[in-house]
Amino acid sequence: MAVATGPSETDRSRGVSPARWIRGPVTDTLIAWCWVPFALAAWSMLGDMPRVSALFAATLLFSFAHQPLTNLFLYGDRHNPGRIAHMHLFVPVLALGLIVVGMAVSPVLVAVIAGVWNAEHTLMQRFGLARRYGRADGMARLEKHMLLSWLALAAVWAAADSRTTAWLPQLALGSRNRTAIQTLLDLGSVARLVLVPAVLVVALLTWRWWSAERSLDPESVNPAKRAYIGATAALIAVMLIHPLVGIIAYVGSHSLEYFAFVTHTLSDRYGRGAATPGSQAEPLTRTVGALGAIPLVVAYTAGLFALLFLLESNGWYLAATYMILTLGAMHLFFDAFVWRRRTRRATAIA
Repeated sequence: MAVATGPSETDRSRGVSPARWIRGPVTDTLIAWCWVPFALAAWSMLGDMPRVSALFAATLLFSFAHQPLTNLFLYGDRHNPGRIAHMHLFVPVLALGLIVVGMAVSPVLVAVIAGVWNAEHTLMQRFGLARRYGRADGMARLEKHMLLSWLALAAVWAAADSRTTAWLPQLALGSRNRTAIQTLLDLGSVARLVLVPAVLVVALLTWRWWSAERSLDPESVNPAKRAYIGATAALIAVMLIHPLVGIIAYVGSHSLEYFAFVTHTLSDRYGRGAATPGSQAEPLTRTVGALGAIPLVVAYTAGLFALLFLLESNGWYLAATYMILTLGAMHLFFDAFVWRRRTRRATAIA
């Protein structure tokens, strides 16, 4: 974690605030714009829908790969707060129970809830990063509302866009996922009615945010945060230009971003001062110290995919589905606590 530094006397006199990065300008910029390769790949394949369909399926698989990584922090760290430690026991059982009931009642409903929750969760990761850049600048509430309005506009735009119903049948989504998305697209007439109000809300909140940003005192301004939010705005713009390209970029970059954070956090929190054999250090400290963060993440992810492949190759498709949904629900639920701890830690360092 890069330590934030305050502006110099020269900067204060000029009314200029230096950029405060999380990892550094190069790494942070690459993370902020990591959606670009996904968008370029999708855009280059638009004339060949079978290839786009394969890319979409691979992106969804890549997205699943990052979700179980949250468990490394929650089950490998013996120093989690008590309320989280108690959740370790009942959340997996509760998540599986709700999914079993939901699948029995309406698999489409489960798919819709999972899709909407994932979309919001992905945006909240971007919001969490913006907060780490902004820290205590007082812009949290306005930024959250603005980012949510951007996502809502992208969803309304996709539902209202006639091209969406054209490419949807050509994607290999599976019958349940296709039905779930089609259920949302059936609201196209409603989406066209609320499209103009959605644009107006986005314009209003964005103008309010920029006005508030410009009114901040120089010490509170962080150009790095503005750059990151600008990259997010560009991603949303791609979703408006071509929803399919934007969705692939949105989903893929979220997973890549999370992999970067997991490896960095594991290295920072558990990789330094690795314990000697026989010590009482927590499991992650011993493992990361011995293997390194990247090999641990690769091995952990490969093990989960091997289990998934084993289930599907033996025809246990329902078990594989429950595994994916349960791990996804645990990730969405637990990651909120992990983010809060990261935010508090970043504030303490600053």
